[in-house]
Amino acid sequence: MILTASKPVNIRLGKPSVNAPNPSFLVPGDKIFVKSKVIGDRINGNPAWIMTDANEFISIEGFEALEEIKSIPFFSHVENAPKLFNALDISELWNISMGEGINIGIIDNGVASHPSLKSKVIELNGTIIEDLAGHGTTMACIIGALDEANGKIGVSPMIQNIFSYRLNVDELQPGVLMAALDKMLEAKVNVLNLSFSCNTFTFFKPRPDAVKLQEKINELVNSGCIIVAATGNDHQRNQDFYPAKYDNVISVAGIDNEGNLDMNSNLWNGVSISISSDHYYNDDQFKNSNGTSGATAIISGCLSCVYNSLKTHDKTKAISSLLSKLPPAAIQFDGKQISIPTFNIKKFIQLLKL
Repeated sequence: MILTASKPVNIRLGKPSVNAPNPSFLVPGDKIFVKSKVIGDRINGNPAWIMTDANEFISIEGFEALEEIKSIPFFSHVENAPKLFNALDISELWNISMGEGINIGIIDNGVASHPSLKSKVIELNGTIIEDLAGHGTTMACIIGALDEANGKIGVSPMIQNIFSYRLNVDELQPGVLMAALDKMLEAKVNVLNLSFSCNTFTFFKPRPDAVKLQEKINELVNSGCIIVAATGNDHQRNQDFYPAKYDNVISVAGIDNEGNLDMNSNLWNGVSISISSDHYYNDDQFKNSNGTSGATAIISGCLSCVYNSLKTHDKTKAISSLLSKLPPAAIQFDGKQISIPTFNIKKFIQLLKL
């Protein structure tokens, strides 16, 4: 697409950043050929950049044809971007949104003030932890990191806030989870990420604690929240794991890049979706971004991008219906075969537009 500069514009080489080396300039009337949009440092509150056919980076602030620019595809230009970013076609979602205005909830072992999360994190039960290497921080980065200039980018990088509730997921008690869900309801989160699982007896239906948790989940869903939970990494088949097993929860299993069930992923008939999650977030500090935890965070990020496109208050019902229509993968395990829908972003977008 050919665009014409409407005012003087800086061109940056190497990366979309005002600190990139060797700047050059466009003057009003200069024409360029644009091949993709990218994201980088904010300029005048606008984080969107375009990349020319000469691999130069220019802020879209310098052009009048913003409606035309909206139709240009996004691309992750950095060599060290998460390897699943392009493999999963994440940028296809960005033609819908990057998660603008969406509030994410994460119940986990805490979310740190990681540089790629900027100032998005709001801790609901204490202060933000400073330890950068943690499971909850990894999930938050998969969902909402924004530092593409350095190869750190989340699935929905323009989400508004990340509400974190810190607890010990390895020793989870129903009352503690109930308190966390209450806080998420108060915060009015749009998508809630639960990258943990348990099969403690008190969580099983129809135990009293389980009934209360199901009621709270229903309350969140009725408020418009989509809840996404991991099936877990215990290598169990056809056993109940919660909170993924509760009604009104999008349950996520992990598969490898060839469509085979992750060797550790729990699975049962009725799991909502499966997706590859092999080390999505590329950061030496994070070694635990694979498995059903990472898979769940990827789905949470994807749903953040399409949340406002769901023209119904019952977002969970709409998403469940769309996921059920995705082509299933015939997953082999223990000599048996089970069919679970596999998340494919291009096909999901096609269904969304029907």
